Amino acid sequence: WDDVPLIATATINSREFNLLKLPDNINRRLTQYCGSVTFDESGQTLAISSPRGDLIVYWDISSNQYLTHHNYQDVCGISSTSNKHQFLITTGKGKRVFVNPITNDTSALASMRQWKWDNHLHKLTV
Repeated sequence: WDDVPLIATATINSREFNLLKLPDNINRRLTQYCGSVTFDESGQTLAISSPRGDLIVYWDISSNQYLTHHNYQDVCGISSTSNKHQFLITTGKGKRVFVNPITNDTSALASMRQWKWDNHLHKLTV
């Protein structure tokens, strides 16, 4: 795979993209593919999944600094939760996990292996 930047941010009025850098070994694992992109509830933490690379990467968006990554096989679905810096992630294998890349806390929910889906999430408020 080409070792080129894959992820960038921009504002409505900006004329250029701001590339979000990753450590080289993590960037290569993305294999030039991102599945889902989500901000946490506060808008401060960005999460991007790569099911081909079996990982999710996180940034502090105010500083554009890479924070960390989590490894999960066939991970793609990401949704914010009502908690700052927390996400619910899902895998194509039915795994569901709450993750917080700031504290590195993880909390697995019961697996739903009998369910198969395209692995994208969206938070609904009813």
